[in-house]
Amino acid sequence: MKHPLPASEDLRPQILAVARELGLLTQLTRELAKTAGPMPRFKPDQISIERLSRPGFKNLDAELLPHLRYCLGSGEFIDLAMRWAFELMRFCELNPTRLQAKALEKWPDKTYARLAMLQIGVLLLDAYEAKSDLRLLNTVLKLIELPWPLTPQTIARDLDREGPDMLAALFQYHILHGTEAALARLDQDTMQSGFEV
Repeated sequence: MKHPLPASEDLRPQILAVARELGLLTQLTRELAKTAGPMPRFKPDQISIERLSRPGFKNLDAELLPHLRYCLGSGEFIDLAMRWAFELMRFCELNPTRLQAKALEKWPDKTYARLAMLQIGVLLLDAYEAKSDLRLLNTVLKLIELPWPLTPQTIARDLDREGPDMLAALFQYHILHGTEAALARLDQDTMQSGFEV
């Protein structure tokens, strides 16, 4: 079954509307809680402090991403996890038009490279939720605007698949839903502070 999504500047409402229409919102939310939720519920294999203490895209690997998210959620090594988030934020900010090429250099498998970049987006969103630093949210919003790794066509396609593709769809949903919620909170905070002045 194919789920066409209209092209739009702001995809979040369309993604959520299609998910609701197809009865997938509950399923997506349940799957997201198990696999790509706000913070992992499992503790990944121990990563050496030496590896954790070298933040940067060139030192990033598959094991580190879930561990960094765990650190943000648990508070364990949160300062190191935030250093990673800021280094990855800088990498994304300095290389926006070359992100796909850089990811494919590091991870030659296209599916895995895309999945890794989506996880970086989720990590930055988690770091924003942990510390409320608007620079992190701004970088995630810029990632959404890029033609890769997040597009309406890939979300619709990936909802019909399993394995890494479904996981990619869940990460994309998390990014879109998380940024929508963060922007709504910011809007509400701005409105409240505007009335208090």
